[in-house]
Amino acid sequence: MEYQSLKKVFHRAKVDSRGVADSEFSRRIDSPSTVHWDYQVGEHSLFAVVTRELAATLERIWRNEVLIAKLWTSVPDSASRLYLFELLTAELQSTNEIESIFSTRREIAEAIEYAQKEKHTGKRRFKEMASQYLALPGIAPDPHHSLTFPADPAALRAQYDALLQGEIHQQDSPDGALFRTEPVEITDGQRRIHGGAAGEEDITHRVETMIATANRGTELELLNVFAEHFMFEHTHPFYDGNGRMGRFLMSLRLAGLMSPQTALSLSPELFRQKSRYYKAFEDAEHPLNCGELTFFLYDMASMLATAQVALVEWLEIRLRQVEQLKQQMESVRELVSGHTKPEESASIVLQLALVDLFGARTGLSLDELTEHLGTSKPTTRKRLEELGPLIETVSKRPLVVRLGGPARVILGLD
Repeated sequence: MEYQSLKKVFHRAKVDSRGVADSEFSRRIDSPSTVHWDYQVGEHSLFAVVTRELAATLERIWRNEVLIAKLWTSVPDSASRLYLFELLTAELQSTNEIESIFSTRREIAEAIEYAQKEKHTGKRRFKEMASQYLALPGIAPDPHHSLTFPADPAALRAQYDALLQGEIHQQDSPDGALFRTEPVEITDGQRRIHGGAAGEEDITHRVETMIATANRGTELELLNVFAEHFMFEHTHPFYDGNGRMGRFLMSLRLAGLMSPQTALSLSPELFRQKSRYYKAFEDAEHPLNCGELTFFLYDMASMLATAQVALVEWLEIRLRQVEQLKQQMESVRELVSGHTKPEESASIVLQLALVDLFGARTGLSLDELTEHLGTSKPTTRKRLEELGPLIETVSKRPLVVRLGGPARVILGLD
């Protein structure tokens, strides 16, 4: 028989609906396949049954992860960072748009660029958010300085402030010691889903439970990641920014458990399946489901697996294009054979081509190309001048260039 929600069991029972549902609830609670969490939803503690479908989806995720790791080893070193920034751009844009916060890809890409440069101290929308994502495990340049999951409620509040600095209106700032004190209503933009925890004391207790779940380190850690996400969003500790904060914490956990590529692929998929995402919360919180999280976990795992499949397909396409690019570069090398430093000219063209394939940005700056070549800025300028129509200028201050039309035709990128 199909595994059904307790709500469906109740409504489909022909007689004694309450008794039938209670009996099934007891059977599930006592099953050896059941996972329990000390977190209250209504009158019940959270639990989930690791069904065959859920177990199969988890296995698929880990198989996908192995394939992603294998494909990633074939991505050129100079392109891997570019592609992580492409994924990060999509992640930030999607986590904003789930909350109906509009942001353009260019706006996000510029925020990421600014966040990487210490000298850019001026205000730039989403810069603080970008800087926090850039510190995720596997993305941070120095692994010793990557973020760790908040150890207590005060650390979680500090992480919230760092992530959403400049994004929260003053009237929506937390008014308690750490969290909100007044009640809130959570909607999907059209209808009420639930009301969040009531009172700062209850909120703090629930946040402590979520943090303890993150630290319990069992073999079911991926299920815990999704359960923690439910706990945070159900608690709704703040007046604003809960969705973005909750998905950031989930990315932080996933990046410590899996590849950063997978961790940065989930929010775009949640945005594509926004209705399913919101309904998963709504169903889990329904009183007739008695705190069962099985279907929520299955939905989250399924969406993560789907995100991984899209990532694999994208990587396979790009890697085929890289092989074609390597072959076409011979024609470029012939064209620049008379340049002062032909190998540097060809290297610039190849780097710009990789940006075209793997990056969210348009072109590279003079500083970036100078660092890539290991030369001085005047020398890099001379190389750019020699390339002529093979490149074109995107902006003069700062100088940013991209592949020109002739180079795109030669390399088969049009």
